[in-house]
Amino acid sequence: MKVIDLGMAGPDHEIYRQGVQIGSISSSGDKEKIHLPEVIYDHVRDRGDLDFMCTVEWSWSSYHERIDSYYFGVTEDEYELWSHYNDESTGNQNWCCCVVAKRTAVPVSRAPGWLLEYKWRHESAESSIGMFDMVSEEGLLEQDEVIRLGKAVWPE
Repeated sequence: MKVIDLGMAGPDHEIYRQGVQIGSISSSGDKEKIHLPEVIYDHVRDRGDLDFMCTVEWSWSSYHERIDSYYFGVTEDEYELWSHYNDESTGNQNWCCCVVAKRTAVPVSRAPGWLLEYKWRHESAESSIGMFDMVSEEGLLEQDEVIRLGKAVWPE
């Protein structure tokens, strides 16, 4: 077997003009910069029309659980990820706009899963929360997709 050393590609080589792959989003160096979602946790933001995505549950004990229902909203220029959850301190059901992203970031068909994964990755980095125990309701996202997203964030 003969081995030929071709050396490293120079800075003008085509390999550096092919673009970058980040998750499921790609962009070339010539195009507009990719805009990642922004975690905002806004409890007073106006809620427009929302589409139900899914409900997931964490059960730590019979007295301590977390149930989050996620909703997807589209404004004139943003995608929104909303959470409808039980506030344990008050017992009330509350709404929170958790994550927003520019509509130009990804196609609308992929945005709900993208935003939810981004939120869970942020939560995972900021706390010791692990993967949810069950998907109790499906909507825009089916159970298999929600579990796939969860396993991507919290690999076993």
